[in-house]
Amino acid sequence: MDYILGNYNYWATVILMMTGFYIVINSGNLVKKLIGLAIFQSSVLLMYISASKVTGARFPILEEGVELYSNPLPHVLMLTAIVVGIATISVGLALVVRIKEEYGTIEEDEILNKDLRFIARSKKEIKEDSKKSELKPVIEQNLREKKKPSPKKTATKKPVTKKTTAKKSTSTTKAGGKK
Repeated sequence: MDYILGNYNYWATVILMMTGFYIVINSGNLVKKLIGLAIFQSSVLLMYISASKVTGARFPILEEGVELYSNPLPHVLMLTAIVVGIATISVGLALVVRIKEEYGTIEEDEILNKDLRFIARSKKEIKEDSKKSELKPVIEQNLREKKKPSPKKTATKKPVTKKTTAKKSTSTTKAGGKK
């Protein structure tokens, strides 16, 4: 029991991580997915900061009588990760706003259905256009001609002649002058 209570921060990390993961996987709403992603990121930050904690250690400023120092690098890296996470969530929210403008919804299933309907409609239009195509008879005629055996042609070589060109003499004239 002491082990469980002594490592409560790791248990909180696992609970937060699984909660965020569940929200990302289970939710169909894009904003909820971003919130789940933020919760998952927070759990990772908590895990790294918890792992870097050294019991009885002091911050790394040299003082007399202090023998154990804490490494500040994990904390600095997590500050960077927080900034990157905020930027990622911001871009995600901007994309959600753009998707809402385009599709009129932020529900994943409705967006997928609209995309599938658009693809089906596009395929139907392509089929209709190919039926109405003016090139279709020409294409069919070309295909029929390819199937017919063509008469064998005899190859004749043309003699190679060298073309010579005479250089034309050009001279420049002054303005208003004659050649």
